[in-house]
Amino acid sequence: MKKTNVAASLVAFAVALTACGPSSPPKCSGSDVEKVVLDIATEQMANAFFYRKTAVPLPDGTTLGNVDSTVKESYRQHARNALIEAKAVRWKLVGIRTNLEDEESLSSSCAATLMATHDNKTNELEITYDAQYSEDNMVYVNVQGL
Repeated sequence: MKKTNVAASLVAFAVALTACGPSSPPKCSGSDVEKVVLDIATEQMANAFFYRKTAVPLPDGTTLGNVDSTVKESYRQHARNALIEAKAVRWKLVGIRTNLEDEESLSSSCAATLMATHDNKTNELEITYDAQYSEDNMVYVNVQGL
C-alpha cells in the first residue's frame, strides 16, 4: 500500500512541475532552440534552391491554380528536389552568444555563426535569433539574417 502512495505522490509532483511551466527564458544553446533555428535555415535554403531551379517565373497574373497539370507537376518536382538538396546541407551553430535574457517575458535574444557545408564547401553566416516560451510552454524562434 505504501508503494502505491509513494508512486501516486511522485506522479502528482511531476504533474505539478509540468503545470507550472518554465521559470526562466529558453537557453540560446538549448537543443530545442538550436533544432528550430536549423529547421528554419533548412526551410529557407529549400526556398533558395527552389527559386534557383525555377528561374523562369510564371507570367504576371498566372498562378499554379490556372496553369496546366504539366507545369504544376514540374513545380512540385522542383520543390521536392529543392527540399532534398537543402536537407543534404550539414548545418551547425557555433559561437552561440546570449545577448539578453528577459525573465518577465521568458525570452532570449541570441547571436551565432551558422555554418553550412554542402558539396565539401563551407559557408558561414552571422545570424541573430530570438527564442521565447509561449503560455502553453512551446518554444517560438524568430531568425534574422538568413
